[in-house]
Amino acid sequence: MTKEYLLDASALLALIKSERRAELLLQSSGGSRPIIDRSAIHTVQVAEVVKKLVDGGVGPDRCREWLDTLDLEVLTTFEVRPALNTAPLSRKEMKLSLGDRICLSVALANDMIAVTTDRQWKVVAGRYSELELKVLLLK
Repeated sequence: MTKEYLLDASALLALIKSERRAELLLQSSGGSRPIIDRSAIHTVQVAEVVKKLVDGGVGPDRCREWLDTLDLEVLTTFEVRPALNTAPLSRKEMKLSLGDRICLSVALANDMIAVTTDRQWKVVAGRYSELELKVLLLK
């Protein structure tokens, strides 16, 4: 794995919709490539993004164009051990969806920084600091 960041569906949607908070993904700093160029996404998040776009009236062909243009590495595996390691995140009070938990589990398993627009993820990372979840919140 050569990517440093794992995008949540919310982060990719913010980028596709040109939301101001997604600008961080496109910026270069200190001579490094933009975050988007160092990012991957899991197939579960791709499915979430496509659903949201299609629900909003975007055709499947346009969705494919956006995804092809971004040329993100798409991760397809989901291992049992990381799922078990992040089991505490399944508690109802954590307010995380299945997609959220998968993204965090995959990021943890691959030593990646999970990128999201969901503030709850920072709360969860702080509450479960022993998991050493790394979260970048797009504000």
